[in-house]
Amino acid sequence: MLVMLSREAAPKLYAVEEVPESKLQIEGLSLNDSGLGDWLGFYDWLRDSSKKVIGVRIWLDEENVHVAAIGECINAVMARAGKELSIFFGDDREFEDSMSDDQDFGGNRLFVGPSVFAFSFNAPATY
Repeated sequence: MLVMLSREAAPKLYAVEEVPESKLQIEGLSLNDSGLGDWLGFYDWLRDSSKKVIGVRIWLDEENVHVAAIGECINAVMARAGKELSIFFGDDREFEDSMSDDQDFGGNRLFVGPSVFAFSFNAPATY
């Protein structure tokens, strides 16, 4: 799964079978791998009280030069001095902590384009 972020539009979700290692082509845009590899940290799928996935929260392990710009994207919320990023897929931001503690990992890359960012994640089983 890819989640594309920008300052102009709400996050967009894309189902992808395989995530490339260096370049990503999507919607006519060419995005480059950030160089951080395929491990960015653990992530939780944020679920509301009906178990619907409304977003994803990633606990970033490494310093990321893109943190400030990512935090300016629509529905992206940075916390803990740039170490925690929550991305909400829509306007709903009310999630249940007890249902949002997956601690998933792997398949996680950051791609950077001229005005967008794309994160890859392994899709949750209950999406």
